Amino acid sequence: MTDAVVFDHVGKVFPTRDSSFAALDDISFTVPEGSVTGVVGTSGAGKSTLIRMVNGLETPSSGTVTVHGQQPASLSTSELRELRRKVAMVFQSVNLLETKTVAENVATPLKLTKTPKSEIERRTAEVLELVGLTDRAQHKPRQLSGGQRQRVGIARALVTDPTMLLCDEPTSALDPITTSQILDLLRNINEELGVTILIITHQIDVIARLADNVAVLSEGRLVESGPVAKVFANPQHELTQKFVDTVIPPELDAAAREALSRALVKNSEV
Repeated sequence: MTDAVVFDHVGKVFPTRDSSFAALDDISFTVPEGSVTGVVGTSGAGKSTLIRMVNGLETPSSGTVTVHGQQPASLSTSELRELRRKVAMVFQSVNLLETKTVAENVATPLKLTKTPKSEIERRTAEVLELVGLTDRAQHKPRQLSGGQRQRVGIARALVTDPTMLLCDEPTSALDPITTSQILDLLRNINEELGVTILIITHQIDVIARLADNVAVLSEGRLVESGPVAKVFANPQHELTQKFVDTVIPPELDAAAREALSRALVKNSEV
């Protein structure tokens, strides 16, 4: 399996009034093509900074980020624009245009690139069907639930036919039932369309439900990474242990933890 994304000794330093702040320090891991890879960590761990490097919204201060063989930090404006058509983003805050219909919101990326009207209509209809919102096409955002609004955001990201979705805390504002529905949708997108997904979250249960692989960040450093089932069965870092203990009772013995971790996660090949 080839790698869709390679983080190679990535660092990011932001200047402050008196000094500087290292948001990321020597991060190295890969996102396999066609996988769902999760990045989990507490607030301020550097997750959002990391994911924004994949589509060039942030650039590394050191190291490299390679996406489908290209380094976003080295691309021209036009090349970066083309990359972002293939590497789409789903945000925590959907930011829909409240005066536009669902269909018009979904079609926005295609309209910005002057795509022919017939193609816009075809693609919009396809992705609305995929996310289960065909009957809401002419509704305004104010008429939608939180979960439906997030589905619109996912449809808008898919309308350019991307090969990768970057998901920035897509379920953090949703109730548990709606979260489960959105995770099922993302898994279906991955399995049916072959879209690589890189998702960042502070919710370890999201990783358990959706991801094949996980990277754990703490204070800007990568403290653990690997297949989810292996990490859950035998966490090596204190933070990972704390995350896992929220979904697997810590009093279980090693064999029971491994069995439960296999049952909890999607990919149980340890």
